[in-house]
Amino acid sequence: MRRAVPWFDLAFGVLAPGVGLLLIVAGIAETGPLSFLGWRSLLIAIPGVLLARPSAIAWRDAIPPSLGLMFALGMLGYALDGGDLVTVGVVTITVALTIAPMILAASCLTLPGLPETLGALGGVGTLVVLASTAGMGADAWLAAASGVGFAAAVVLTERVIHDHPAPSVVMPALGMAGVILLGAGVVLGEAWLPTRDLVPPLVVAGLVTGLLAMLARWRGAEVLGAKLARPVMGLEMLGVVAVAAWFGSGWPTTGLWTALVVGLVASAAPARGTNRLSETELFSAGR
Repeated sequence: MRRAVPWFDLAFGVLAPGVGLLLIVAGIAETGPLSFLGWRSLLIAIPGVLLARPSAIAWRDAIPPSLGLMFALGMLGYALDGGDLVTVGVVTITVALTIAPMILAASCLTLPGLPETLGALGGVGTLVVLASTAGMGADAWLAAASGVGFAAAVVLTERVIHDHPAPSVVMPALGMAGVILLGAGVVLGEAWLPTRDLVPPLVVAGLVTGLLAMLARWRGAEVLGAKLARPVMGLEMLGVVAVAAWFGSGWPTTGLWTALVVGLVASAAPARGTNRLSETELFSAGR
């Protein structure tokens, strides 16, 4: 039984964000995409920072990843604002998990390995399948932009995460992103304080499907190792589908199921190579 505990941790850490996306959809309908995601990010980051106690250098090193997270979360919020939950989830997760090695290779002026290249091609294939069957609406394109932002945040985190404990970089980055998102929401006229009815879903989205899910994923990955844990991260898509179906948001079409299967295979492909981002993806901020 004890041997199964890390797998339970990893499963909760990967599947719980699907519930979180549903709560985000409900939250942004009340306050706006930037404000709600700003508060959610702060709700994750504040206790995380108190636990991690990052140094001043860690705060400085967390600035570049925070910009990537700010962009990714902002685009995710706009994608979910009136968009299809499953489409947004599939596109965001697939792009985030397949494009990061390409961004890293481009930034280092090196060639990616074959598994990483196949994963990126599979990620593009997912978008092609989706465009040719269900169509690529504005929500899908915003979700793709969000995925690129999450991938960029992983690459920027990878540059500094080996110099500090992972929470000392990830939590400050998420906190700074939350402050920027909340400020941008206020400037754009969004409601900056959640209503009383919105507090419970915000707390669940922040502390349960956010902070606890991240900590569970980190603990499972630390015990199992990146080689075992990284390939299952794409299963977050199935969590989104299950939550959407359970709460009546609709069952995916055949085209969307096809895109999901291609995305699952593509998202696992980079983990089969020597991708140095695998560990960082596991210990970075989630959705």
